[in-house]
Amino acid sequence: MEVSFFLIDENRFRHNESGSLGGEDCGSTQHILLLDEFYRTAVRLAGKRILWNMVPCDEEEHYDDYVMGLYAQGVLTPNEWLDLGGLSSLSAEEYFGASLWQLYKSIDSPYKAVLKTLLLEAYSWEYPNNRLLAKDIKQRLHDGEIVSFGLDPYCMMLERVTTYLQAIEDETRLDLVRRCFYLKVCEKLSRERACVGWRREVVSQLVNAWGWDEKRLMMLDNRANWKIDEVRKAHNELLDAMMQSYRNLIRFARRNNLSVSASPQDIGVLTRKLYAAFEALPGKVTLVNPQISPDLSEPNLTFIHVPPGRANRTGWYLYNRAPDMESIISHQPLEYNRYLNKLVAWAWFNGLLTSRTRLFIKGNGIVDLAKLQEMVADVSHHFPLRLPAPTPKALYSPCEIRHLAIIVNLEYDPTAAFRNQVVHFDFRKLDVFSFGEEQKCLIGSVDLLYRNSWNEVRTLHFNGEQAMIEALKTILGKMHQDAAPPDSVEVFCYSQHLRGLIRTRVQQMISECIELRLSSTRQDTGRFKALRVSGQTWGCSSSGLTFRCRSWKTPLSSTALSRTTSCTGCRCRWKPITLSCRRWWMASPAKGLFSSSLKTRITTTAALTSIFLMRATARGLSSLRGQ
Repeated sequence: MEVSFFLIDENRFRHNESGSLGGEDCGSTQHILLLDEFYRTAVRLAGKRILWNMVPCDEEEHYDDYVMGLYAQGVLTPNEWLDLGGLSSLSAEEYFGASLWQLYKSIDSPYKAVLKTLLLEAYSWEYPNNRLLAKDIKQRLHDGEIVSFGLDPYCMMLERVTTYLQAIEDETRLDLVRRCFYLKVCEKLSRERACVGWRREVVSQLVNAWGWDEKRLMMLDNRANWKIDEVRKAHNELLDAMMQSYRNLIRFARRNNLSVSASPQDIGVLTRKLYAAFEALPGKVTLVNPQISPDLSEPNLTFIHVPPGRANRTGWYLYNRAPDMESIISHQPLEYNRYLNKLVAWAWFNGLLTSRTRLFIKGNGIVDLAKLQEMVADVSHHFPLRLPAPTPKALYSPCEIRHLAIIVNLEYDPTAAFRNQVVHFDFRKLDVFSFGEEQKCLIGSVDLLYRNSWNEVRTLHFNGEQAMIEALKTILGKMHQDAAPPDSVEVFCYSQHLRGLIRTRVQQMISECIELRLSSTRQDTGRFKALRVSGQTWGCSSSGLTFRCRSWKTPLSSTALSRTTSCTGCRCRWKPITLSCRRWWMASPAKGLFSSSLKTRITTTAALTSIFLMRATARGLSSLRGQ
């Protein structure tokens, strides 16, 4: 049994104080609602009794005066009672922060969070005449009602939510709430037990009233064995219900012109946590199993590539079965993506792919089984599945790359063309980025797989001769100069030939560029690194910009890039200027303004609109072209 202990100041609720947001502490997002939950669920094991239970509901508005009267009359002795304060009326401002908190909790405890969020929605529906559940329980006890399952806090919460959903005729969420309650109570009615307690009797009465059959009970009781199809369906239902409640509470806040009672910092942390968990973005690996099922591992996984020109979309399809065509055709794929890297990452981080999984692939010559197995081994070794949750400090700061894998030549390998051929090259001048007489780049595809400081997992794919430059631009663009260096950066290369050399060269270049980007030295603004890819020279400066000149024959000398810089190849001059808060680069020769590559003179009038401007993004690297 998991037990959480909270040490609080007895006057915390009286003075409207809050702790630090994180873990199980809701920070400033809840106040009266937190006290309401404590009063209705508290069980005294030892120590002082709760004073609030002794105050009649009619005296709740004059709680402090009534308590002082009891002390003055000698009816109660202060040292014998725990007094956390009264339950004043619930302010409408608290709903928004509380709903954000429950959305946050739904990441790890989805079934309980749905129940609590719908209770919030029921409270808002009754506003301003809402009556907290804790007050209901106390009133019924003061009226002499015998303690029974009808006073159980969970049963009362279910009753209040049921009344609300039936009133608004929302049968879909009512059915979901009943399932959440059943799974949370964890009385598996489809399985016989020698001893039948009161909890089992209560749940049996409820299930009979709901009209559930044995098939539904067996399905719910078998949750520990649910696989990806059942889990994904449950995840979507839970998320839809949570988001609908959140939207309803937002509309409630707008109708009542409410502000948020929670602190801006707590709201910012919660919002970023929710974005990290639920926001769907291209390349982002969505995690679909928030404590729904303990094991999603599959015995067999098949990756099938569909080439262009077929009826299905071009790309990769994932199936949880061996590659028997009859079974493949009759089943929908688990997941689709244009690139293999994303599918492998999705299967690994969602727990479908384990060391015991048998892998199959129909790659149409793009990727074979050996390469797939090697990639899976590299990813599983480099990326642990379980990490500590991000701290509030990390969530309040811009996200930073923590674990980065650079996957080279997985889907397109230029060195494969060397098979059964004689290739002439000089080892002393060997450059994998500009190889041979044709100055061909030996990197045909680059896949990025990284986990950031918010625990998001992202993937990106680049191909073609500029794949390495585009990948480098993206990596550096995600690193602001105050960021901490990544905890780990690994290069995985799957080339048929020159694998070790390519891996070493890419690792060296990435390390140097990251070090340059994150350099703490601010005086030496002229530091840069020249890169030559496919016969073209690029530059990487400490500001993360990339510029390119097609005429460069040799690398730049160490000239400060923040000042006017001369190119040794075509004698054009590069000067950084700022227009509309954006950084651009202007090129001009010694005489007038012109584009050296076009050999076209630009008149003074045209210079205002046709000046040779090369925009460089404020973050990362950018290719410069004449406009």
